[in-house]
Amino acid sequence: MHGVIRNDTEEIAFGLYIGYQTDVDRKGYLNKSGKREFQDRFDVYSKGVAPQLYPSMDRVELYPLRFQCYHSILGKHIDGRMDKTSTQYDYSKRQLKRKGPIKFVPHLVENPPVDYTPPPLSRRAQEMLVGIRYWDQFFGPVSSTENAQAMV
Repeated sequence: MHGVIRNDTEEIAFGLYIGYQTDVDRKGYLNKSGKREFQDRFDVYSKGVAPQLYPSMDRVELYPLRFQCYHSILGKHIDGRMDKTSTQYDYSKRQLKRKGPIKFVPHLVENPPVDYTPPPLSRRAQEMLVGIRYWDQFFGPVSSTENAQAMV
């Protein structure tokens, strides 16, 4: 069920829509990201990194795409609000793709967390993460790390 009611108060109201999917190996995911969906989901869990795509299969971006066109906005944000000593991001500049002289502009790449430990999951949660048919490849009796790397 889904519905919205009028907010007659002066308070801010929030709503949340939750969706579930049972297929964790959609062909379109591999075509758009270059990675199997169940592998990407396992990487998110095991490495603490962002997924390649949203469930809608739109690409996950670290910062708004308009900052790639208006790179001075990103540069001001990096210089004014970010801790450049943090190892969470690689602050290397990227080369503009254009004709004419070579120019480098601000860019961010997120690094995997250093001290990340995945949370424990029940068997059912593991099955929901990668799909029942792939559970043994990631969590089964053989080393899950070896199998996960072999799936790449």
